[in-house]
Amino acid sequence: MRSTLVKTSVTTAVVAAALSASACAGSDDSTDSASAAVTAQVQKICDERAASFANRGEFPVDDFDPENPDPADLPAVGDYFAAGLNDPGRAIAALTSLDASGEEGALVSRAIEAFEAEYAGARAQVDAALSADVEGFVATLDDATATKDALGEATSALGVPDCAQG
Repeated sequence: MRSTLVKTSVTTAVVAAALSASACAGSDDSTDSASAAVTAQVQKICDERAASFANRGEFPVDDFDPENPDPADLPAVGDYFAAGLNDPGRAIAALTSLDASGEEGALVSRAIEAFEAEYAGARAQVDAALSADVEGFVATLDDATATKDALGEATSALGVPDCAQG
């Protein structure tokens, strides 16, 4: 259901792209160590993200239809999604501080860009919901789905398949 995809789209792309960064590393010892460090840091970001989602509690609207939401329900949905946004600066700083070079560094850079794009999309979704903008909220759904899919693919490639869940 799209509501699940919408709920989990907030920080998903970042982690996925970051995790895919370490999957393409070479096989020498220093590269393996860097890849392990990158994977460990991305796992930490995923764990923080999961905790942020868990702390939100129950979804506030029964039988919510994200494709045809009741405008009266959207502010509560926006509050719920906003609670899962976490601090994007913290994740970006963590990814930026990674010691990754070459292809792995390029993939980490892609992860940072993906996280920034996902956060911007999630922020747009929250803002539309908080203002009870049905059309604006519905317009965010395809992006949320694409972001979640991209995250799932990238994190799975790095051995962290559950990071796209929320």
